[in-house]
Amino acid sequence: MSEPVRFGLIGYGLFGKHHAAAIARASNARLAAIAVKSPSSQQTAAADHPSVDVMDDYRRLLDRSDIDAVSIVVPNRLHFQVARDALAAGKHVLLEKPMALSVTDCDALIELAEQGQRTLAVGHELRLSSL
Repeated sequence: MSEPVRFGLIGYGLFGKHHAAAIARASNARLAAIAVKSPSSQQTAAADHPSVDVMDDYRRLLDRSDIDAVSIVVPNRLHFQVARDALAAGKHVLLEKPMALSVTDCDALIELAEQGQRTLAVGHELRLSSL
């Protein structure tokens, strides 16, 4: 069996908690670090995932060589900046929708992913749900 994908999670709000739980349940993945600004969210993340490093600056997470991929679950206005930084750091990226707030920024992320030969995926769950 191959080594698990080592994930960093950026953001720990409602959807960040769902992403963390899904990564933790996956047999082929390991949640290695969580970056979140809010001190109360840092405490919650540390309590929910005691074996995971929790930090306040996502750039510190991106600097880690033991992180293969990042799941980005931050406010929409930050999607482009954080995803751009993650791709520039050589990480594979799972990004919550929307990819970015402009087509120009979306195209820039796609170009960065292609140049770095990294996977850029955007989560579009529940897009067709009647809920």
